[in-house]
Amino acid sequence: MDAENDTLALLRTCSTTGPDVVEVHVPPGPLAVVMDRTNEAQAVIESFAKLPNGLPGALELSPEITPGAVLVSINNKDVSGLNMKQISDILRQHKDKPKVLGWRIAKPLSPLKPAPEPAAATAAQPAPASAPVAPTTPPVPDRRASNGTEFATENILVICPSGPLGLLLDGQIKHRAVVQGFQKLPDGSPGVLELHDNIQPGASLVGINGDDVSTWPLDAVTRRLGELAATERVLQFALPRRRANSQDFDLRRKEEFTFLKKHDATKIERGECWLVIDAKWIERWVMYAAMHGPPPGPITNETLVQDGWQARLAGTAAGDPDLPRPGLKLGVDYRCVTPLVWCFFVALHGSSKLPPLARYVMDIHANPISAREASKILKPQSLKAETTVTQIKHRCHQE
Repeated sequence: MDAENDTLALLRTCSTTGPDVVEVHVPPGPLAVVMDRTNEAQAVIESFAKLPNGLPGALELSPEITPGAVLVSINNKDVSGLNMKQISDILRQHKDKPKVLGWRIAKPLSPLKPAPEPAAATAAQPAPASAPVAPTTPPVPDRRASNGTEFATENILVICPSGPLGLLLDGQIKHRAVVQGFQKLPDGSPGVLELHDNIQPGASLVGINGDDVSTWPLDAVTRRLGELAATERVLQFALPRRRANSQDFDLRRKEEFTFLKKHDATKIERGECWLVIDAKWIERWVMYAAMHGPPPGPITNETLVQDGWQARLAGTAAGDPDLPRPGLKLGVDYRCVTPLVWCFFVALHGSSKLPPLARYVMDIHANPISAREASKILKPQSLKAETTVTQIKHRCHQE
């Protein structure tokens, strides 16, 4: 399987089925549609075009497909969380192959609105935790140092879980939000932002959940972050980088994707086990490694286990901490990776306080492996992964 097919295969199996979704079998060649370029958050049909032979395409011939239809699946893989550019890249890769496209027949979502004025920040209501976030990139001009050295401002998006950020903003700079440093979370661990390779003192917070806050004063940004403390947030930072190093992150993405292609497997060695990962995290990683998206952040498997896992982990409640939620499906809600791949992901991106979800079979509902046994299995692979990650960071100048 080539890299292009790998990208699509790593996405979740489509769960967007129902009366409002229509699947159309499309032959190789052009789709003969014009996509709405004003809606960057989704792939929406604006109108139809003709094939090179002057005939209508398969989509126009399908009576249910009309302008406004939203592309939500490709070959039964869920692309509803991808933006138009990412979906266009996948369609381009599969242009010469037959495919099945799933379309949601509904009014397309409006493009993201500009952020409200800073004065209205205190009245803004936090978005529901389950609401999809479509981050935008506020324009940030290139900068030139006084000595003539050119810098390009790179925008970095970080998905932050609910709770404290562990972020300290510079109180001396009142007209914008600038990172001064970090502090430990209440449990003593570093936060997502501190663990991030590129978020460093001097970076500017320019976006919150897709809203451009680059012109907001510090107090307005602080209030907005406080309002969203109980929800997952997508924060966007602007940080200057030398043009000479602008390809470092691209190289690291390539290195990560190449490693996974080489070591991802459908079988494990005797004495090994499978490690379960939230399919949504895998999807974020695919967007990062294969389609130039933001880093995925630490692995967060909490959505796969039943509430109260902290108490069960601490021994103050009965049961295993990794007791799975009922009804979870392999390929839709979670994926299973080898110990080496798990350790590789953790070494590069980190993980939460939830212990690894280890199983001897590809089934999260199977009997869990004890933390002691899982640690024994992971230890040699962890050393190998850390060595590989050190080499990758050295080659990419990310240390």
